[in-house]
Amino acid sequence: MLSTRPPHQHLKFEDAKSALEKALRHEDLQEAPLLIFANKQDLPAAVTEEELDRHLHLKEFDERPYMFVAGSAYDGTGIKLGIDWLVETMGKSRRTEALKARTDTYAKI
Repeated sequence: MLSTRPPHQHLKFEDAKSALEKALRHEDLQEAPLLIFANKQDLPAAVTEEELDRHLHLKEFDERPYMFVAGSAYDGTGIKLGIDWLVETMGKSRRTEALKARTDTYAKI
């Protein structure tokens, strides 16, 4: 099967991966769950969740929970699924408890 992706697409994935890795190393985002929407799934040449996973290699650099969601901002597909997963995952997260504790400490000052 021939790819309909432009040849420079791989470079965009490398740039995105680099920027994502840098952002996720930030102190405030340690252990934060990560939700990545694979948008434009209503288009025939859309990048699939599997392609994103293969290009971004999230399992290689972090243990945080993450989810890829195929979706479309045009028709709303996948948005509820992604947000529901994020809310549920954050509710179970140790990080959420730490943020609540930190907020309570600042409120007392």
